[in-house]
Amino acid sequence: MNVGSDSVTKKRKEREKEQRRQAILEAALELFVEHGYRRTTIDMIAEKTELSKGLVYFYFSSKDEILSQIIKDALTLLIRQLEFSISWTQNPVEQLKQYIRTELEFYAKNRPLAKLLHSLFGGYELQAIRESYQQTFRELHAQEFQILREILERGIQEGAFRPGPVDLYMTFIAGPIHSLVLFGKGNFPDPETFSETLVDLFFHGLIGPSQKDPDTKEETTP
Repeated sequence: MNVGSDSVTKKRKEREKEQRRQAILEAALELFVEHGYRRTTIDMIAEKTELSKGLVYFYFSSKDEILSQIIKDALTLLIRQLEFSISWTQNPVEQLKQYIRTELEFYAKNRPLAKLLHSLFGGYELQAIRESYQQTFRELHAQEFQILREILERGIQEGAFRPGPVDLYMTFIAGPIHSLVLFGKGNFPDPETFSETLVDLFFHGLIGPSQKDPDTKEETTP
């Protein structure tokens, strides 16, 4: 028995299996974006990947599972990137900028995914997905938001941010990002400019000095 040859053959088969699995996910993503989740069928996915329908079912039990895996892989990668991006500094302000920038860069580089999320969460197609898979999406989004929550809570503890309702702060920060992802149809601004502008608005507001209430201006000594 040639043990070395068997090992090489096994690794090749495992690699080919993973390649087919990824091909199914990539083809499904394209079809979901082009035709919508509900109108896409397993037959269409099989045709696009040039695999048999039975082989597609060998890798995934249903269309819901394919969609779930696409979202799970993407959001898991995003969470890892967010954790890595804020690990370079302990300054909450800089961490907040990195969080915003990383979110926008991720979706700018993964525009088909952004379009899919738009069709799912910005429309009505999420209702077509089984509740068990909807729960998977919610759990992953909760992990994503937990990173933001920890930045804000630590910033408040250290005096970098003003004490206040953290949940509301999270909505103010995440809202513009998710609006671009879900409703912007893939038209993303420069991530660095966007993050700097959003943080500046969040900290300093939109009203200029000439428009501030005179009663709130600092009194000058005559």
